[in-house]
Amino acid sequence: MESNPDVGICGPKLIFPDGSLQLSCRKFPTFKSTLIRRTPIRGLFPYHKRGQDHLMSNWDHKSTIEVDWMLGACLMIRREAIIEVGLMDENFLLYCEDIDLCLRVKQKGWKNYYLHDAKIIHYHLAKSDKSFFCYNTYLHFKSMFYFLQKNWQFLKKRGTH
Repeated sequence: MESNPDVGICGPKLIFPDGSLQLSCRKFPTFKSTLIRRTPIRGLFPYHKRGQDHLMSNWDHKSTIEVDWMLGACLMIRREAIIEVGLMDENFLLYCEDIDLCLRVKQKGWKNYYLHDAKIIHYHLAKSDKSFFCYNTYLHFKSMFYFLQKNWQFLKKRGTH
């Protein structure tokens, strides 16, 4: 962060307890990626194909790159960026608050970086991915709908709608 003053948020590579890679850096969600990943339509796609572009799963994760956002499990956020954009939006009960924060940081001209050589073990439960008909899936869908509604104009301008 000290050598890159334009970076607002950076995040490490997340590793599952078994040592395998956790896909933790992503592209901003689109209406299409939300439908494929968060509705019953997802049953029509093999697991590894669901949101492949959104999840950046075709990339080897062996380099430090600028990304749209990273999972909020472990983020380093520049104080000046937080002062400029504010804290996480409390209207998100659970899920998507990290996406929203990274988006607001990018909107103010800061960059978000995934750091491949910094690693942490993350005990990711992925409750909303394991079962479509559960409370966590409902919360995830509700938060994603709020995120898309709140940020639709920016996403539309970017061509990611």
